[in-house]
Amino acid sequence: MPELTINEEAVNRWFEKITAGLSEAQSADLKKKFANKRAIYGAANRIELIAWDIASHFSENIKKLGLGLKGQVAVFSKLDAIRYQGYLDDTGLVSSAIVISAPDSREGNTEVDESKLPEVQKWWNANVGNDQEGYERRVLDGFSGDGDL
Repeated sequence: MPELTINEEAVNRWFEKITAGLSEAQSADLKKKFANKRAIYGAANRIELIAWDIASHFSENIKKLGLGLKGQVAVFSKLDAIRYQGYLDDTGLVSSAIVISAPDSREGNTEVDESKLPEVQKWWNANVGNDQEGYERRVLDGFSGDGDL
């Protein structure tokens, strides 16, 4: 089970280690950015570790039963969902899909170049596009059927 409390002493030691070469002002700025729990909960390394833990636990304790059971993970944000999916799939132990509402294509998108679109919008365009209903149907079918999803 992922730890949802923050060990402040460990976090402080971690910050001291990664900010060793920074000035006091730079270190303080970095601490400020990571001060809120959302930033820490959404940190890529943390998501990767939790995804590995989820995949291992599911594979070792649920999949082995051979009952076709499946699971769901609820996360804080759309971006976190995309990152969890990537890390879950990278384990090779489970497969996953994302069900999210459409991102607001106006938010933060002033560029026409797709490579500069925010990560959530890029994921949406690559995976869902203009067929939200079809995408959701395929995910639901995969989740409710006998497949590996």
